[in-house]
Amino acid sequence: MKMNLTQKMTLSAILCALSIAIKSINFSFTYFDTTLYDIPIIISSVTMGPVVGLIVGVISDVTSMFFPPYYPFVPGYTISAALVGFIPGFVLYLMNRKVLNNKVAQIVCYVLFGLVGPGGAYFAYTYDIDLALWIRIVLMVLSFVVSACLIILTIYLAKKRKDQNSSFYKITLIVTIIELICYIGLAPVIYVTSFGGIYGVLLFSRIIRASFMIPFKGLILYYLFRALIQAKAIKDPFFINETSK
Repeated sequence: MKMNLTQKMTLSAILCALSIAIKSINFSFTYFDTTLYDIPIIISSVTMGPVVGLIVGVISDVTSMFFPPYYPFVPGYTISAALVGFIPGFVLYLMNRKVLNNKVAQIVCYVLFGLVGPGGAYFAYTYDIDLALWIRIVLMVLSFVVSACLIILTIYLAKKRKDQNSSFYKITLIVTIIELICYIGLAPVIYVTSFGGIYGVLLFSRIIRASFMIPFKGLILYYLFRALIQAKAIKDPFFINETSK
């Protein structure tokens, strides 16, 4: 099902509004935030292409300044939002041409999840709050346990019913690349240059956060796309219907 211009504009406006609404209720702490507002942007890019996704990302970021909690305009974050919109459609284009595949997604997940242990341990040891030594040690141990569990889960999914997990891995690859480029690579630099802060703490906290957000967002997007496809609202970009029979 190919969308005409009117349908694309309507869907883009709806997804922009959803992104702004989610951002207004986004759960955020000093070094952590959920960033679920990028889900509508990712959907726009996958369903309508990287250029439309880029436009939706920029418009949603700039427009969100006029709604609570009234985030200040930071050009770096607008560029990041543009990349969030461009990357999914572009990565899907590469996957359709067999340049990227599920094996790449698995390797990226192994590397990222492997960094959770040392990253979490570093964060727990250096974080400047009044914590007892035994609490820091427990947090350091938990970081390595979480890292090992995530790697085991990735291996398990890779070996079990590969045909049915292929669509999930495609979506996970897209989310992983976004996390690596936008939220681990760019976000700490933008925050430090705009507001100040400790780069190392921001970087490792983003790595820890990404290890949880990647599978979480992957599952949300997988079932959202599946529901939209079954409702015949969009075409099947990942061949989810074929792989879930």
